[in-house]
Amino acid sequence: MHNATTGCTYMPGMEHLIKLGLHSSCAAAIAHARSSFPEIKINGCYFCCNSCHTT
Repeated sequence: MHNATTGCTYMPGMEHLIKLGLHSSCAAAIAHARSSFPEIKINGCYFCCNSCHTT
C-alpha cells in the first residue's frame, strides 16, 4: 500500500492500483484493504507508509 496524498517514488502505475479511498491513518487503510481483499497479502510501503510496513 502507498500513500497517494504524499506521493511515492515506488508507487506502481495507475493500471496496477486499487483505490481504497481516504482514511485517517495507514492502519485504517490497511484494515479496509484486508477486509476487502482477504486473499491478498496487504503491507504498507517501506518508504511512504513505514508505520504500516510489516515485512
